[in-house]
Amino acid sequence: EDMPEDRVPEFLWYQLEVDLELLGRAVGRSIDEAAILLHLVLRKLLTFQLQPSILQGIERLKSVSSRIEWEEKFDKTYIHPIVQNAEELINDAVQSALINGKKEHELFFMVYEKQSVEGEGMEPHLW
Repeated sequence: EDMPEDRVPEFLWYQLEVDLELLGRAVGRSIDEAAILLHLVLRKLLTFQLQPSILQGIERLKSVSSRIEWEEKFDKTYIHPIVQNAEELINDAVQSALINGKKEHELFFMVYEKQSVEGEGMEPHLW
């Protein structure tokens, strides 16, 4: 059965959340930290040119072994360096967000206990 067109955004957001939860579990991180890691990988892809060996491999994905080889090169070039330095990169990203934060990110500041939380039962350490 086809999905109603007005439900597509909801479906895509749900799938993104599921994927981030899986990524978080795979790398032993929270869903928020998994989102930061994904952002860092995507930023690396967008800000650095693709390696010639990665580009050349794309059009040759005609077998399982060629796909595995291409995925290994891609992982080694773009994903592994981020995951390998995850702790430092996540800390840097959080610090950058805290330093450059805006008013609309109040919850982020509350979670990282950089802003006071008013109200009964609103202690960040309880979250």
